[in-house]
Amino acid sequence: MAKEIDKKTESIAHDSIVHMRNSLIQHGKWNDRIYLMHLGTTDVPEIIDDILKLGRQNSYGKIFAKIPASAGQAFQNAGFCVEARIPRGLINGEDLLFVSLFCKKARAVHRDAAQCQEVLNGLQDSSNNQPIPLLPNGWKMETLGPQDASDMAHIYSEVFLSYPFPIDSPSYIREIMAEKSGVFFGIRDAERNLVALSSSEINTLLSIAEMTDFATLPYIRGRHCAGNLLSVMEHDAVAHGVVTAFTIARASSASMNRVFARAGYQYGGTLKQNTNIGGDLEDMNVWYRYLNN
Repeated sequence: MAKEIDKKTESIAHDSIVHMRNSLIQHGKWNDRIYLMHLGTTDVPEIIDDILKLGRQNSYGKIFAKIPASAGQAFQNAGFCVEARIPRGLINGEDLLFVSLFCKKARAVHRDAAQCQEVLNGLQDSSNNQPIPLLPNGWKMETLGPQDASDMAHIYSEVFLSYPFPIDSPSYIREIMAEKSGVFFGIRDAERNLVALSSSEINTLLSIAEMTDFATLPYIRGRHCAGNLLSVMEHDAVAHGVVTAFTIARASSASMNRVFARAGYQYGGTLKQNTNIGGDLEDMNVWYRYLNN
């Protein structure tokens, strides 16, 4: 039933990405979860039984799915709850839901509720759509290609102790580029060194894009690289017909949440202990923005 996509393990282990029916899932012990990344339109309700069975077989702690609202009731009938929502997030005006089933009680608890709430509270004074400070003289933003994969993987391995996808693998990055499932952007300093990067995963069928994989070398931080990258990514997404942009950001990261809040993104909800990033499972915040406004 499930066909595994080629997965490279040049450094640390990562979860498998597989096709199941007409859907795409990621699963494994690294994130201790199943993630239904793309739901095939004809797969409901059978896919629900499939992932529940897979979850039981592997004793996963959480099953997480990104689905259109039209499939929401079927998932909720199976015990899933809505953790986050993007109203009218899809091209047909339908809501995009982030639903979860907690297979282990401990997984249904916020990792650090007080800290995450403090981050959100600190954003209340952030003005939307603030001008982004310019990069230092001589610094340039550009679209990255396969020739940059090794430098990109090095930055990701420097920045993250762990990550839900193997972006510390040059071959994985080249694979994503070859499949055209992600567009990578980077910033080079005056000496042409790659110092920051990000990617957008564009779904042209749904006219939605995930803004993700932001990384800035530690000694470069404070120069507004993420905000500048996000602006370029949004312009590129609009050129591809994207209507809604969203991100799944570390709930404990004040800086990344501030980048999206200041860019006019709205808070959509928090995903409990959702992602192995930075060395442990962490809560993640969903932020979204309508790019056609």
